[in-house]
Amino acid sequence: YKMSREEILILLTLWQKGSMTLKEMDRFVEVKPYKRTRTYNNLVELEWIYKERPVDDERTVIIHFNEKLQQEKVELLNFISDAIASRATAMQNSLNAIIAV
Repeated sequence: YKMSREEILILLTLWQKGSMTLKEMDRFVEVKPYKRTRTYNNLVELEWIYKERPVDDERTVIIHFNEKLQQEKVELLNFISDAIASRATAMQNSLNAIIAV
């Protein structure tokens, strides 16, 4: 998927909490200031999210998950789940080897 940790966390947060402003997202996912614009723009470019500016406040940016990528969401979640499971197995094997010594 070639996505950063921050990009994955942003998507997971959007899926769990729903659309929110960039400022609200900052409370859930820490993105270094020098990476912030690039991180969000990359998700827009990949079409995972889209940005919206309310007409009553041009300073605010709201991000939304692109519902058209619902199938890709399922595939990404399965990929993440499989990656975690494979690492857990490797860690358990390492722990068992240490305990056996």
